[in-house]
Amino acid sequence: MGRKVWFPAVLGPLSAYSAGYGSWLQTQSYSRSAISDRLWQFDQLSRWLEREGLAVGELSVEECERFAASRRAAGRVTLVAPQSVKLPLEYLRTLGLTRTPAPPLAHGRAEELLADYSRYLLVERGLTAHTVFDVYVPAARLFLAGRDGSGGLRFDRLVAADVSMFLARECPKRSVSGARDLVSALRSFLRYLHLVGRIEAPLIWALPAIADLRDRTLPRGLEPAAVKRLLASCDRRSLVGRRDFAILLLLSRLGLRAGEVAGLQLDDVDWRRGLLLIRGKGGRYDELPLPDDVGGPGCPGSGPTGCGILLRPRCCGAAHRLPRSAKCCAIASRRPPRSTRRSIARRCGHSRGRGRHR
Repeated sequence: MGRKVWFPAVLGPLSAYSAGYGSWLQTQSYSRSAISDRLWQFDQLSRWLEREGLAVGELSVEECERFAASRRAAGRVTLVAPQSVKLPLEYLRTLGLTRTPAPPLAHGRAEELLADYSRYLLVERGLTAHTVFDVYVPAARLFLAGRDGSGGLRFDRLVAADVSMFLARECPKRSVSGARDLVSALRSFLRYLHLVGRIEAPLIWALPAIADLRDRTLPRGLEPAAVKRLLASCDRRSLVGRRDFAILLLLSRLGLRAGEVAGLQLDDVDWRRGLLLIRGKGGRYDELPLPDDVGGPGCPGSGPTGCGILLRPRCCGAAHRLPRSAKCCAIASRRPPRSTRRSIARRCGHSRGRGRHR
């Protein structure tokens, strides 16, 4: 049984839409705690609209920025950025309660280039719209700021020193993770400029690597003896125990993510060829060999009655909870599913092999 999450009651003009907002957030894969925080923000926004004498239909981007500014002026530090208010505004737009702004037309050489760049990322690279328009395109627009003059974008004059000066100016304004994201997005944009022939060299060698201490050691994971005890804690005499044993075996033996295990379907198992189809992150599909200890005759779920879907999508967090029968083991009580998955990365690291961990 997970911890209880408090869901605030929304008062004011937005109270009639609070239940639908919570359900919409759940379909967007928000956790229960995140939904609670967002409903609290929804309540604060509703009370602010009532104090300002505004109707729901009058809510706009400008009004959301005013609301966020009032929260910062009151000394609040949580969900006070203007970007954080875009979520409730987007939900109200889906209901037709607020005006949908007309998409800005691409004007100028820079905006036309950014429009082509965004189409390249969406179609050719297969990135999501959130990643493209919230990460990559803003970084490219920031880099192009001030270059669109009467003489064009002047890419023929772009040199490595320009890239270094840009990073020296922008990186101190960001955290380590923010600087890393900026460098990654700029590297992608420079590759694109080289690909379409706007610059002669990709200039990616002018981008320094941001110091990152997270990968200096092997990933943390369970010891092999702990994994054996974790598997032994499953009661394989029951249906739930056999299901949990199969889940933990996939996490520890094949190094799958919890979401990948939850997304397995009956047709993903090719028993004749001994392959398992994995639906990974970013729309990636992988075929992994099915080892004997995972898909052999002695493995639960290897017969025609046990190879169905392992988890039902009851809620957005179902894929990230450890199996119920494994929770009785003290080893798994405070370790997330990724610890079990990273055990294979540790074994591959010690044997100088490469696993699927990335």
